[in-house]
Amino acid sequence: MDRALAVRLFALASLVCAACSPAGAVDDGGGDDETGETGGETTDESLPALGPRPSTRSCVLEGTAADALPRLIAEPLDRGPSFDEAAQLLAAPGSGMWVVEARGRVWSVAPDESLEPSLVVDLSARVDCCDSRGLLAVALAPGPDPGELFVHYHDAAWPERTIVARMSYDAEAGTADPQTEQTVLTVVHEGTAASGGGLVFDAGGMLLVGVGDDATEAPQLHADSPARDPLDLRGSVLRLDVSEPGPGYAIPADNPFATDPDARPELLAIGFHDPRACATDPEGARSWCVDLGAGLREELDLLLSGADYGWPVVEGRRCTQGPCDMAPFAAPEADYGLQEPDAAGDHCGIVGPLGYRGAALPEELAGAQLFADRCSGRVWGVAPELGFEVVAAASEGVAALGPDAAGEPWFVDGEGRLARLVLAPDGLPGTLPSALSQLECFDELEALDPGPDLIPFTVASALWSDGLHKLRHMVVPPGERVLVQDDGRWTFPEGSLLIKTFILEAVTGDADSRRPIETRFMVRRNGVWEFHSYRWNEEGSDAELLVGGAQAQLSVEDQAGVHEFEWGFPDRVGCRICHGFGGGRPLGPTTAQLNRPVIYREADDTHTQLDQLAAFAAIDLLEFEGGATPALETLPALADPRDDALPLDDRARAYLDSNCAPCHQPSWMVPDLRASISLADTGVCEPLAFASLWVDGDIRVVPGEPEQSNLWLRMATRGMGQMPPLGTAVVDPLAIELIGAWIEELDCP
Repeated sequence: MDRALAVRLFALASLVCAACSPAGAVDDGGGDDETGETGGETTDESLPALGPRPSTRSCVLEGTAADALPRLIAEPLDRGPSFDEAAQLLAAPGSGMWVVEARGRVWSVAPDESLEPSLVVDLSARVDCCDSRGLLAVALAPGPDPGELFVHYHDAAWPERTIVARMSYDAEAGTADPQTEQTVLTVVHEGTAASGGGLVFDAGGMLLVGVGDDATEAPQLHADSPARDPLDLRGSVLRLDVSEPGPGYAIPADNPFATDPDARPELLAIGFHDPRACATDPEGARSWCVDLGAGLREELDLLLSGADYGWPVVEGRRCTQGPCDMAPFAAPEADYGLQEPDAAGDHCGIVGPLGYRGAALPEELAGAQLFADRCSGRVWGVAPELGFEVVAAASEGVAALGPDAAGEPWFVDGEGRLARLVLAPDGLPGTLPSALSQLECFDELEALDPGPDLIPFTVASALWSDGLHKLRHMVVPPGERVLVQDDGRWTFPEGSLLIKTFILEAVTGDADSRRPIETRFMVRRNGVWEFHSYRWNEEGSDAELLVGGAQAQLSVEDQAGVHEFEWGFPDRVGCRICHGFGGGRPLGPTTAQLNRPVIYREADDTHTQLDQLAAFAAIDLLEFEGGATPALETLPALADPRDDALPLDDRARAYLDSNCAPCHQPSWMVPDLRASISLADTGVCEPLAFASLWVDGDIRVVPGEPEQSNLWLRMATRGMGQMPPLGTAVVDPLAIELIGAWIEELDCP
């Protein structure tokens, strides 16, 4: 893009957003420059004064979206057995379920019939337990009258190895005979980490075996990993024919590498780190495995014949060592980070999978895969048209997750207790209020007059939203506080709301032309944030709940004419992408964004300037990590990009932090555009890792030359190659001017 075109885009965007002064703002003239152009949302607005927090709550958003999976709750058994080191839960033949203990015992329990478990088999004398070792999984031979039980365990004898074995099973007695054990497969390991464990029969009656690669981390040389060597069984899922009795196995003729001289014929798929557990859909069509990560990501994989899942080049949907090409690898169906921002409790390892086939839960769950995290207790659901999302949370964690004989979901929690997953009281899809007027959040809806438990707030560096102004509120349950973490992130208690209303001024300078366009809610539930959006009608009298995304043509009229642009209403998945690439964390409520002076408007229309954090502390809203309240001047604070009195570098870095760093940070992608790190550590002056598509510029930032800088060119682009890639259809004139000036004066280290 040449400079002349960029200037034309700048002028057009300026006309669009010049009309968007904030509703209720106190205009001291500081928002506009001499030409009358503005960067959109100003930050000199006044907010209603904060009064005492109410003891009862009025603004509540309960229910489940129509396009969401049902929400579930854990229902532990009041009494019953306790299981030690549960490693697997699976449907039992007949009724109930089996619970596999890593110490070597398999128990059968049918809670609807008896709470007393019965022993299926005891292999404790042969099994080396524990710390991710032991009896890993069992699987009954397919057929109406299974006569054999297959087991996968760490052998107590030296050398370090895992064994897959078979033994006779008496269906009438419900027990297996360990004296009849015959070895199917032995895999020798180089250490005690990441040895795998998955064991299940696929749709064709072949036995699938998950084998780990023994690694504690990704090697510096990826080729050194056994997961990249097709002549090594480690780091793969095997497919074996065990239809004939006796030890050993045969190679299925349709295995993808059956006739490849450069690969082991047992391989079904490669590129795994630690495929700890596997399951086949109830209808038998597909098989799945969970692959434990090496500290970065956990993943759920749909098994595809001959596929390469990428370890150790990738872990989940992340490159393990800088930028990489993910195209050759099969992507996981779902993944999550072990250290996700705003996680309610630490993640430590994926558990599952479970394909739902029961009848007690809503039909929307039919065919969905469930998986959980061992420590945080979050339970996710994966459905083809809905992506994946948290559907439940278990306060004591999840040690093992699986179905009973009826296909209903059960788990063993971190305390060893059995619990079932049942429909939450507000968990049925389609039960969210359909109109904003059905909520008690605003005392006067058309005036957007906040109710008593809405706490207004503003940020230092606003995300560009095509010139629309935003009114922001938070709701924190009575008696609860927001935890302010040392790293600047804020963790909200369960049930909290973040509410943001987007307002358009359709005619420049005409306050009567202002009308709300959209109100978005973030709801803290099951330890994560859910996203919902309400679209306002033309009259501004009410807003309707959206199911899925939508678009609307908006227009701004000024002296130069009428300028139209498309406003996008994001769907729930789109919201999660922008809010932390699927992690779904708040972007505005952080210490650096909220540590700023604010003008508060009293009931008598007098105004008082206070530090926003001090105002929050005065109403007992905040709890600082470590207990002591720090001096506000010691806390980080972002600059206001629109304040010309501040240093150019501070303003530009603040803009990049709020508009780019939600994705551009070490957790996701380069360059790192957080304001809290040094310029040298951002990588902005380095060449692109891959060839630039759609826009020119092979270096991210060329000092003194914005029009040669890929970063600036992408910000000046709308369409393919634009940045940000979502949520905006209009170039931000402030970005063109501010970032351009910053690049012109930049001195790269």
